[in-house]
Amino acid sequence: MPIRAITILLLVFFASFALEVNSDRSYEWWREIARDSAVRAAILTPLLYFLLFAKKHRLLFGVFLLTMLALPFVAISVNLARNTLMLLTIAAQPPESFKFGESFLLTPNLAMYLLKQAPSLHSPGNQIFWFRGDTNNFPLIIWSQRGTGEYSSQAEKDRAHGILKWLIESGEALDDRGPNGFAAIHESILSNDMVYLELLINAGANLSQTIDNPRYKHHGLDSIEWLNVLDNDGRIGKYSELRGILEKAYVDQGIECKKCIFSHPS
Repeated sequence: MPIRAITILLLVFFASFALEVNSDRSYEWWREIARDSAVRAAILTPLLYFLLFAKKHRLLFGVFLLTMLALPFVAISVNLARNTLMLLTIAAQPPESFKFGESFLLTPNLAMYLLKQAPSLHSPGNQIFWFRGDTNNFPLIIWSQRGTGEYSSQAEKDRAHGILKWLIESGEALDDRGPNGFAAIHESILSNDMVYLELLINAGANLSQTIDNPRYKHHGLDSIEWLNVLDNDGRIGKYSELRGILEKAYVDQGIECKKCIFSHPS
């Protein structure tokens, strides 16, 4: 058995090494190829040995092979589970329409459970960490509701709104701006999403928060001014219901609103 295993190990190593032969490469490159070939040999030798010689241990070989095939799925699922944005994206999908395998081993309910239970997802101040990519920083409240204005089913919207409620209850900041300078209050208006807007208002979002993007022509607009721009533009749809909610909130909070159109009884 040792001789056969060693023979297979050497054959795999030298075969892998030979496929990479290039006389123009440096010494460091040769060392790297030798290391990679050794790794391939260590992985393939047990597989080839069981396949060729261990006929009495086919069950053990089958279990080993299935384990090796499952490892990439497990590894990718673990990496997804460590990314708060990916968990939010998966959790927002309605379980009844979710197809197993779309997110490897993660399901919407499992993603939501991990978000709620994993202490590593929260900072000491009980504020969930932002995802930090190469170029963008997204507050989780904004990320969790992206696309709500385009969802085709009520189940998708309800699921996203449920996640928003949980984020608010968890202490996520309401007024942090995203990379485009928009706060959640502006994003809710852009999405023409009444539930999104009402949840933010009831949680105490700053209605006077302005868009902060000097390169954007609407830089400096507050929520009602931003609503007026979209309503006048007419690209997305009518905003009368959204306007009623927002202007009433201005009145209820005693905020002066020179750009308001409707009047509401106190």
